[in-house]
Amino acid sequence: MAIANLEKPNARIYSHLIGIAYVKDIHENLKIFMEDINSQMEQLRATQRNGRETIVFLHGDYDFLCKVYGLYSPQGTYPCLWCLTTKRRIQENTERSPCSLALFKSHFERHKTETEQDKRQASQYNNCKHEPLISIELEKISPPYLHILLGIVLKHHRLWEQAADNIDLKIYNDGSPCKSGNSHLPCDYGRNWKKFFEKKKEIAFLEGCVAFERTGSSHQSYAEKLESRQDELETITHAQLTSRSGPVCSKLDSML
Repeated sequence: MAIANLEKPNARIYSHLIGIAYVKDIHENLKIFMEDINSQMEQLRATQRNGRETIVFLHGDYDFLCKVYGLYSPQGTYPCLWCLTTKRRIQENTERSPCSLALFKSHFERHKTETEQDKRQASQYNNCKHEPLISIELEKISPPYLHILLGIVLKHHRLWEQAADNIDLKIYNDGSPCKSGNSHLPCDYGRNWKKFFEKKKEIAFLEGCVAFERTGSSHQSYAEKLESRQDELETITHAQLTSRSGPVCSKLDSML
């Protein structure tokens, strides 16, 4: 715990250790650990200093925050703590419905009542698998700066990687011969390139089917297949650098 509204809030004299547990941070362990913390936190929030109320903020890595608020996983269909947006649409510039602590509790109660907390159906309840363990409202969460910074750097690297990947794919698609080292044989681009092209062709075909079949069961079937193939394509395009074998990506890999 640290006091925030000071010139040096991270100074050692202003930081206080209030608990430590040598256990895995799974929900069951966090629930036991947070019971005493919650009661102390409520007492702290009820105190005043010079007529001013005490506001408690929560900080931690994103995985911890998701577990504390009962979300199934930061990699789930609905990974955001602050809005009801799917992982696929989170980067789109669209209007988003805000989340709240009360909404998380409501979704959890429905999930518990209707499915007995079946984790396979958690996505139908905005990933609310467990009851929130803390009463701090979502607007009082301090976004994890380090993870945001790492995310920006990772995004930059992926964009760089994708640009190199596109060059390799263009070379491959054009059928241009490309020498590998001292060899006179064309570079072997590996399974990823073939898988990428096959998936792109299949997606283009399904998009045409969805556009043509605008209603009925066929439309729904094509739409579901299209979404599934797009998810698979996303997995391919966001693979690690070391899994790519094109010459440009390989050079980029050696530079990084």
